[in-house]
Amino acid sequence: MLYVSDFLSRIHSGANEMGIILFIDKYYVEFMSYLNKNFLLKEEIIRLVPESKRDEIISLKNAFKIAIEKLRQNVLSYEDNYIDSEGKEKMLLDVFLENGIFPTYSFPRNVVGFSIEDSYGSKVEQEPDRALDMAISEYAPGKLIVVNKKTYKSGGIYNFHSKFSEEGKHHPARRYFESKDFYRSMFYCDNQSCNWVGFEETTGKKCPFCGNESIKFQHLLKPWGFAPVNGRSIREAEAESEMSYTEKPSYAAPIRGKDMIQSDIYPSLRYGRLTDQPLTILNQGPESDGFTICQDCGAAVPGDDRIALQKIKQPFRNPLVKETCSHPSDRIVNTFLGHQFLTDMILLEIEIDPINVNTSIDGLWIRSAVQTLAEAMILAAGQLLDVEFNDMKSGYRLRYSQGKVCADIFLFDSLSSGAGYSSLLANKTKELIETTYEILKCKNDCNSACHDCLMHFWNQRVQDILDRFAAKELLDWCKYNNVAEPVEYEKQCTLLLGLKEIALIDSDFDITFNNRKIYLNKNGMKRELYVYPAMWNSDNPRIPANSIRVSDKMLKKALPKAYTIIRESI
Repeated sequence: MLYVSDFLSRIHSGANEMGIILFIDKYYVEFMSYLNKNFLLKEEIIRLVPESKRDEIISLKNAFKIAIEKLRQNVLSYEDNYIDSEGKEKMLLDVFLENGIFPTYSFPRNVVGFSIEDSYGSKVEQEPDRALDMAISEYAPGKLIVVNKKTYKSGGIYNFHSKFSEEGKHHPARRYFESKDFYRSMFYCDNQSCNWVGFEETTGKKCPFCGNESIKFQHLLKPWGFAPVNGRSIREAEAESEMSYTEKPSYAAPIRGKDMIQSDIYPSLRYGRLTDQPLTILNQGPESDGFTICQDCGAAVPGDDRIALQKIKQPFRNPLVKETCSHPSDRIVNTFLGHQFLTDMILLEIEIDPINVNTSIDGLWIRSAVQTLAEAMILAAGQLLDVEFNDMKSGYRLRYSQGKVCADIFLFDSLSSGAGYSSLLANKTKELIETTYEILKCKNDCNSACHDCLMHFWNQRVQDILDRFAAKELLDWCKYNNVAEPVEYEKQCTLLLGLKEIALIDSDFDITFNNRKIYLNKNGMKRELYVYPAMWNSDNPRIPANSIRVSDKMLKKALPKAYTIIRESI
């Protein structure tokens, strides 16, 4: 900031007065020459630069030059992205903040708008905007947006100024699709509990994290803006939203041992404060079928549906061109929406022994435990730092390797620019875990989760798998390397009552309770039935030999599956 401020003062201007296009066109070469010739004085370094960063001044200055050059290339290639809704070029200060060149102090970056034009397409009448990670959910094709008492249905990826250039007047979306900054190939793991994402082709279909044969290929489109279907509002009778959401953030970077600290209190825990980590936010469309988009005009519909795309027009009107886009078949693609950004985070790695703990996704326990623990830690972090819990977000990933499984929980600031909250937690891991224990104690003593302990508006999509008992079991493993205690006999009986009633009506077997044991009876044959904690593996030696075994969570969450297992076991 010091270099920019000093340079601009020499030409009698300021960062909030100089337009970015003017700066690039007229002053870029002069500014780079100024950077190469000027260095901070020793007194300025002592006064302005923290001692821990003084050895990095040269590398930071070089990184600054690279960022400025990258911005120059973007301005030259996509000049219309740097013009606001009033047709004026954006100020240097705003662009430097949006691109993270200046510290953003929690102001959103990567902001995109939903462009509502007048009836001629000659100006923007309304342009609500959102940070990109929110916009790819709230403005995604198929979503309804109400602005000034009018309802619009999102139906295009679009920037108002792109149609006025000579290159873009017929095909305003084409050059974005030709740029890897906006449209690129992506490989992803279809296992929801893994959620690995990569941009380099993998060998085969085996996921490097979860080990499943679940790698798929798709394209990723970073939206440069949104627009309504046919560029106009719709009638109330047409107002049917087609739902799609952003997935939990994907974190695919490998962990370096030197970045992690082994906890001296919790034997299975390592933690670290990581900087500039890549997170990928995806909207995979309804049913993970992506979005069908015209590469020429940007018209878009949810799902893999070329016929539906042909039924809508381009998402804008162009006063300079009478012809409208016909969405040629060879210019239609199916893609996910999303983007990747860098953020600071605290990462907590819990190492799990798969011999003693059920780490199978089909076992119902691991995903529920890690997801719930991530949600509880966000609430705990809010209490610990005395901030709103939704100022931070959480995510998790499961990594499978020979002989061990690692559950990585990462906490990061909600805004991509970051407020620094997550970084403050790195020296408070003990307090964070102890506060998390308290969060998992529900005052209503609920069966799994409720609005008085874990549920809130922001986690409604995962509320069906939240289980505070599973999260506590995972914390206990982290702290003591202990697995869950056996399910008490009385609780086993309670869990099986529903199954016993079904058996009496629809089956030729019965469930009986005798001498604190449970038996399955069929045609004079009797076999012991045992309900074990879902945290256990089904071959746990504490389970009675030759018994029919089902987990407590299977009886709660997958009763038909439990019924089938029991029925086929005798």
